[in-house]
Amino acid sequence: MNRTNAGRFASDDETLSSISPHYGAFQHLLELMEARKIDRSVVDGYDAIFQRAIAAGHLHDDFAALSQFLGKSR
Repeated sequence: MNRTNAGRFASDDETLSSISPHYGAFQHLLELMEARKIDRSVVDGYDAIFQRAIAAGHLHDDFAALSQFLGKSR
């Protein structure tokens, strides 16, 4: 059973990557798009998912924790 189906979102020995490094890399993408004046409509949606997960205390949890915030409105 995968982490999402099992509801295992907290970081543990099986965590391959937490949200933190992904969000850091994602911020570089946002900065590049802003600098190059590229439409951020789609990636702003992803940013909202990251922001909701981080606000809920999941910054250092498994990347699978983001799945809890897909499809939820602001």
